[in-house]
Amino acid sequence: LGAAVTVFVRSTMAHAVIDSIDISDAEAMPGVLAVYTAENMELPAVNIFPMVDPALSRPPLAIGRVRFVGDIVAMIVAETNKQGVDATGQVVGEYTPLHANTDIEAALGPDAMVVWEGQDSNVCFHTEIGGETDPLEGADAVVSERVVTQRLAGVPMEGNGCIAIPEDDGHMTFYVSSQNAHSVRDALAPEMGLDPDKCRVRTPWVGGGFGPKGGLYVEFVLAGHAALRLGRAVKWHEQRSENMVALMHGRAMVMNVEMGV
Repeated sequence: LGAAVTVFVRSTMAHAVIDSIDISDAEAMPGVLAVYTAENMELPAVNIFPMVDPALSRPPLAIGRVRFVGDIVAMIVAETNKQGVDATGQVVGEYTPLHANTDIEAALGPDAMVVWEGQDSNVCFHTEIGGETDPLEGADAVVSERVVTQRLAGVPMEGNGCIAIPEDDGHMTFYVSSQNAHSVRDALAPEMGLDPDKCRVRTPWVGGGFGPKGGLYVEFVLAGHAALRLGRAVKWHEQRSENMVALMHGRAMVMNVEMGV
């Protein structure tokens, strides 16, 4: 395919204001085809999970602030992976640290730092099921429990990755390490400005998925836009260390349960 390789520069801070990102030295490195930040690749924020308010959608390249360790601040596109990795070391970022919410219950407190500017709290969405009557009314006994489920990483056997291929007829083909080609296509196509029938997502044999490989990743969107800008195939494959901060984590639930019996 003659595919170029993309390597991402990720935040090592959990929460911080981005004061500056200097990419000038990285752009001059051997084999580098392009270096993108939110300033020279302006993309709409991506709603990764449909139930979440769009106001909390994630910018593919961090704008103004990083919100977790692994948030993408710059993207290097180079001829080889080694050249791309070398160039990431030349990206210089300056940050002002902010308080990080490391406990999900504390993040709901009145003094908690709000992660998304303009929001009243850190609540992503709220749902209620049932009527106005008390479901516990008339119960002989009420049992209550606080159930904590730890945060975990899926750790698939192979890391995440994709290849974005722009076609001459305006279509695009993506090879994606995913459990669900159809949902990725339907979510990815509008991000690329395409109708779903012009965006083909192919999923070869996948070395494990375990849940985190079920949906769209901003890395797919970024690789696709880089491919369109450069007019050539662009691929991304992560290392295990990157997988641990970039692949979606799961669980981290606290359930306060009451049951009438």
